[in-house]
Amino acid sequence: MNSTTLLSLDTSTTSTGWAIFKDGEYQESGVIDDFKKVKNGYERLKLMTKELLDSIGQLKPDIIVIEKDVVFGNMKVIDMLMKIIGAVYGFCLFNGITYYEFAPSEWRKYVKLQAFGRKRDEFKKASIKYIKDNLNMDVNDDEADAICIGLAYCKKFG
Repeated sequence: MNSTTLLSLDTSTTSTGWAIFKDGEYQESGVIDDFKKVKNGYERLKLMTKELLDSIGQLKPDIIVIEKDVVFGNMKVIDMLMKIIGAVYGFCLFNGITYYEFAPSEWRKYVKLQAFGRKRDEFKKASIKYIKDNLNMDVNDDEADAICIGLAYCKKFG
């Protein structure tokens, strides 16, 4: 019997959190942030997207779950985030990988984080605490969100 590999992602323009699940069980996680110091945002975007797609190609996941971008704020940042998400979506299409987007409010509902506030910083702190309390791990907000996104998908689709 084949196992199912899920990769969950919390993308940003400076740091992307990732988490891997096998058959619904958390395996490992981390952050792609090697390019934080690259000043030119579009150069950083290019480097980060290439590393992300190379990593996906090596992992060969069956499913990719990504946080849907909520459109607000700086248009340059929104443009870059949409390019990252679009690159992942295109990679999935061309490689037969199941692709799923979770709105932040939806994935937070599945891991019971909706009650922790209304501001982005409050949610980030809540996801870090959730991972500490449930997996006994100290992680940053990008990694915590990536893990929570994967857990939410597993809870939603079993």
